Amino acid sequence: MLMDTGHQRSFGDRYDAWNIGYNEIFSPYSNPNTIDWEDQQSKIFMHYHTLENDNAHIKIYKASTLHSESQILELTPPSKPIGLIVDYFSESQNIKRPRLTWRHNQEPDMTDNLSKTKYRIYRATSDDLETAPSEHILIDSLTIRRDSTPVYIDHTVLGLGSRIAKYGVPEKYPLRYSVQAVDKYGDRSVKSDFAAAVGLKPGKGNLFSSFENNNGVKGDTIDEDLSIPEKFVLHNNYPNPFNMSTVICYDIPVPGIVNIKIIDITGKEVVTLVNEFKSAGRYSFNLSGMNLGYDLPSGVYFYSMSSNSFREVKRMALLK
Repeated sequence: MLMDTGHQRSFGDRYDAWNIGYNEIFSPYSNPNTIDWEDQQSKIFMHYHTLENDNAHIKIYKASTLHSESQILELTPPSKPIGLIVDYFSESQNIKRPRLTWRHNQEPDMTDNLSKTKYRIYRATSDDLETAPSEHILIDSLTIRRDSTPVYIDHTVLGLGSRIAKYGVPEKYPLRYSVQAVDKYGDRSVKSDFAAAVGLKPGKGNLFSSFENNNGVKGDTIDEDLSIPEKFVLHNNYPNPFNMSTVICYDIPVPGIVNIKIIDITGKEVVTLVNEFKSAGRYSFNLSGMNLGYDLPSGVYFYSMSSNSFREVKRMALLK
């Protein structure tokens, strides 16, 4: 069953219920949802799809012999993502990155044939804390397994709590993140309510120096850390398992040649990430298809580090 209604002055904003671009879907899978007072499925879907000359047009569907639920889901976009939270992930002792977590959309058509869901990540910024960010710019898209918690780390931003004392007084600036759901038909939800964070800009200088090893693999290394490690450490990568990218951190107490390799489950070397002289310090590598120049297939991998007499191997899993 389908109804198309018109209603005048049905507006909403961040603190109200409905508006085009803010909240457009009211369904068994949205929050709030259309489950009735007896906690039974009403099978009703409402789509607030256009607003013209102060007239709101709402399509109302009910799953029946005329329209099955799968047909209605194909006709309507996903509901608005909820539960977005931003905290800070410690990439190393002195570097923190904004980390986003949220709840999976529950619509059955959000999952493709490989049990993956797709989301788009947006970010808004301004120059200083006195100015509210406005325009949300798409910064990334990712697929996440339905049985894993949605998480995204913004490795391009220094988060609040990073220690960058050698580069003057850090300047704070505001960040706002939002998430958009994309179903298997390519229909996009409205963006989630934003979650706020604070970024840091070095007062002067450049905290990071880009490097490229002999194999053409690009990454970031932390330059001029505030403390020298007491011992060699190859840290656990995070996240693990991972989907799009993961961060490998390592500590070097004395200068020397450092070699870090990725090895597959058969013992075959896949790629050399680092093979060069390193000063004592704390380093990190963002392992992703973008840095490698190609995508690794799903599977279990090992990463090994050797320097002087130190050698350690750790396990990680890539899920797509």
